[in-house]
Amino acid sequence: MLIAYLDEFGHIGPYVSKDHPRHKTHPAFGYAGFVLPVDSVRSFGGFFEFTKEKLLGPEIERAKAHPRRWEKKGSALLTTRNHKNYGSEISPALRRLHARLRQDGGHPVYFGQVKPVGESDAIAETPADRSGHMLINAVRYLASYADKQDERIMIFMDAVDDSPRLEAVQRIGGFIYKASEPALKRVVEVPMQLESKHYGNVQFADWIAAIVTRASDYHLVPGSDFSWAPKIFRSTIGAARCGVGSFLNSSHLTADSRRLGNRDLCDDTAWISRPPVPPRSGKKGSARIPRSPKFTQSIGESVPGLEAFYDSLRAQS
Repeated sequence: MLIAYLDEFGHIGPYVSKDHPRHKTHPAFGYAGFVLPVDSVRSFGGFFEFTKEKLLGPEIERAKAHPRRWEKKGSALLTTRNHKNYGSEISPALRRLHARLRQDGGHPVYFGQVKPVGESDAIAETPADRSGHMLINAVRYLASYADKQDERIMIFMDAVDDSPRLEAVQRIGGFIYKASEPALKRVVEVPMQLESKHYGNVQFADWIAAIVTRASDYHLVPGSDFSWAPKIFRSTIGAARCGVGSFLNSSHLTADSRRLGNRDLCDDTAWISRPPVPPRSGKKGSARIPRSPKFTQSIGESVPGLEAFYDSLRAQS
């Protein structure tokens, strides 16, 4: 059996620009974490707790907390200030954790999309819709991976209590049990929610989500504060393609959407600053046939307003 731990990355709400007074948090949203064999769950969880205590011992002592009941959120750990002051300690600890994850047969994973630009009343996609279809996407890919491994899989998520996320969890139950795809029979149960402060493995999923959040911010937001993030991504998640199908769906001002994979997020050159890929040329006199919508279609295809999003981003650079 395989066990997957997921947490959200990016931000579920609307995004307009880095300088917008309200909607400026992050232009992408998705789920990130890791998957590993059930026999490695306890050993890896113990290694995470050991590494966390060594790395953050002074903070744990100041909090007068038991290490197993104390949590450091990835968003608080992976800040520009911490990278400048403590990067020489944080980066090696993250590398050790990812090396151990792979040694134990595990893989980091992430599944996300760039959001359409605009305030809530200007876009068709609600936070509940966004959370729901991205969670379905994540479960679908994890189920496919389990099917290839001829294993069953259980999925655990960091507990949430706001309505869009709870609605997404409720939707996923109906999807898992009603879908006709054979691979989904590998999913033992609807994703279960755990309080992260009690589970080291859920905390590590949050740290992975933070790495993806920072790297994607650098690649999608002109003038991002996280120019250091691709190096962290490269030394942990790495450039190699993950067998679980990790990607960020996006568009690049062309008729063809594309996926930002590991290599893109590892690159030190921000993706948003690269020249657009020229559209594919068809035979002379032949019209391009539009592709049929698919579950994994990029948001650039399903939300035409995303092109204006990239126009607005480049205008700010």
